[in-house]
Amino acid sequence: MRLLSERDVEQLIEPNLAIAAAEEAFQLQASGEMSKPGRLDLIRQSPKFRVLALAGFLNDDTLSIKANLHSYQSDGSRAGAASFLTLWDPQVCAARAFMSTAGFNNHRTAAGFAAAARVLSPASAATVTIFGAGKIAGPALRYLKAVRPIEQIIIVGRNPLGPLRLAAEIQNWEGFHSVQIRTDVSAADGTREADVIVTATTSETPVFPGGLVRPGTLVILAGANRPNAREADDTFISRALIYADDIEGCIEKAGDIRIPIEAGVITRSCLAGNVGAVIARHLVGPTTGNEIVAFKSIGLPTQDIVLAEKLLAKAESIGLGVQYDMADGSVRCEKVSFTA
Repeated sequence: MRLLSERDVEQLIEPNLAIAAAEEAFQLQASGEMSKPGRLDLIRQSPKFRVLALAGFLNDDTLSIKANLHSYQSDGSRAGAASFLTLWDPQVCAARAFMSTAGFNNHRTAAGFAAAARVLSPASAATVTIFGAGKIAGPALRYLKAVRPIEQIIIVGRNPLGPLRLAAEIQNWEGFHSVQIRTDVSAADGTREADVIVTATTSETPVFPGGLVRPGTLVILAGANRPNAREADDTFISRALIYADDIEGCIEKAGDIRIPIEAGVITRSCLAGNVGAVIARHLVGPTTGNEIVAFKSIGLPTQDIVLAEKLLAKAESIGLGVQYDMADGSVRCEKVSFTA
């Protein structure tokens, strides 16, 4: 079994590889050939912990099991987090790789946004408004800039310190020196001005005024992935051409889709389909450039498996990581130096 640390994963991953993995994963999901993934969500209230475990198969010869653990302080703020993924050969019950995936998760999620934006947003999209300044906001902006000519970023947050902190980070990123960054814009103005809107919050209620979204805008609904939480209001949902990474999963788990359907604002037939079908050219995407488009992302175990496989193959090709024998406990390093 190959062990890959956070540092190893960060060395291996880069936008083109991660976006290609997201496109492949979305197409696999849309094909209907993937077996239904397993999901376990455990919450302990005192002290508060949340464990999310995801498991899925790829082509019957690769099994991925990922566990995310979050701990919280008494005021509800996050105290700590960790994530690990194991790749298995299920036919011989052998673990092939064990990798730390805290940073991996950010890349995998943001790459999915970029893969969707590539087929759902106008090629000229230049202004991004992002609601939320948490851990996924930075990666989302980096990856969107890899597929669209971003010239202006507007950051809207509940607490002004978050947007200011993120803006300071962005100014130091390679390739972003000429990008205009604004943090003093209202939710309404940020909505009006955007070519692409990203919502990456934990909000229970809508965070932007849906009636102000301009024709030709793509809205990536990335957060609040719980049945009773939503980031988009009924006005926006009723106006939008809606795609998802997994339509059925969104109807079941995502309040942005589930709540309007249950309220009769839209019906199941109003949903355009899975973005993977657009990528594979089995489904027509936006055609006029004037549609108001939504992409709802809940995140797929398929994304984990495909990206992890690509990283493992790359690690094996350059000898990165540590080989660990689970039978006798021996450790073997290859070409890359290892610090105990």
